[in-house]
Amino acid sequence: MIDRITVSMPRALLKDADRLARQLGVPSRSALIVEALRTLLARSHSQDVDASLDAYYGVRSQGEVAEERAMVRAFRRSRRRLDFDREGTE
Repeated sequence: MIDRITVSMPRALLKDADRLARQLGVPSRSALIVEALRTLLARSHSQDVDASLDAYYGVRSQGEVAEERAMVRAFRRSRRRLDFDREGTE
């Protein structure tokens, strides 16, 4: 469902937006604004995820970091020994 809204913007910005829409082959101002907003929101979400990961990994102790590294190494060793194509076919 699409809701109709009205947006006011400076004339110069609108001219730039129209030029960009023509260059990109976007069929309408609305489509350009929707795509720009989606891009902005996706970037914002990505930054939120990055900030959350930084916050999580920033508070771990050296012991926790070492433990995680050891678990990753063990997983990689076990993965090399496991043949996924043969698993369950015997």
